Amino acid sequence: MNNPYVQNVASEFIAILILVLAGYVTYRLTGRRQLLAFFHIGNPKRFLVYLSRITVAQGGSLGVNGQSLAFAGPTFSVTEVEIIGPAQRLFNYIVPGVDGLPGFLKSVLISDVAVDFLPSPLNPKDVDSQTPFLTLGSPGYNAVSQKVQTDCAPLAKFEPDNFQVSIYNLGTMKDASIGFLVRSCHPSSGQVSYYAAGPASVGTAGAAIYLIKNWRHLQKKFGNDVPFVVLLRFRSQDPRQYEVVAEKGQ
Repeated sequence: MNNPYVQNVASEFIAILILVLAGYVTYRLTGRRQLLAFFHIGNPKRFLVYLSRITVAQGGSLGVNGQSLAFAGPTFSVTEVEIIGPAQRLFNYIVPGVDGLPGFLKSVLISDVAVDFLPSPLNPKDVDSQTPFLTLGSPGYNAVSQKVQTDCAPLAKFEPDNFQVSIYNLGTMKDASIGFLVRSCHPSSGQVSYYAAGPASVGTAGAAIYLIKNWRHLQKKFGNDVPFVVLLRFRSQDPRQYEVVAEKGQ
């Protein structure tokens, strides 16, 4: 059969079959099911990331040139915004081996989880009470972190001064070089939360990066349900350069 139209349709159909098969194999080999189980993502497949809300007073901002400027209003931490890309990629994956496929099929990105990045609400009562989430930053700037500390008995939390941190079985620490990651479960709703924070921005970003890169290790050590805390220490302002001080489950 030399009909070019039929040949094109057939080739596209075969390419789609190859894509579906490659996607299924990738799903199984990359531990996709384990990822969704670890983060308690069911139906609907949705995960939330809450960013700190920082309010700049009139005349209290500095521009890129270091000069005081007139900007005022809510804004975000740069280090937290930089987590958006890695967090989004964690729940998306590119089907391998499709470079030779025609047209748009050569760069197919599988995205079966809706990841929403939200600013902290002003009131903890406005936090979604069903969807699993990651909250970034201390209660002073993130009402979701405040809600986790109040309702979920996390294994690490900030003291009222918003600087000192109390760690399960390790006591209270006053150290700007640390960061922590905790998993908690709401006692009545069963909602699972991850909480990454530190007295300085490097601790918050580093704890979130640790979660993204090491969820398989955490799953192997603590399973999908056990509350845990990971304490990290940073020797520089690079959130990717950390030392694991302790990993403890409840």
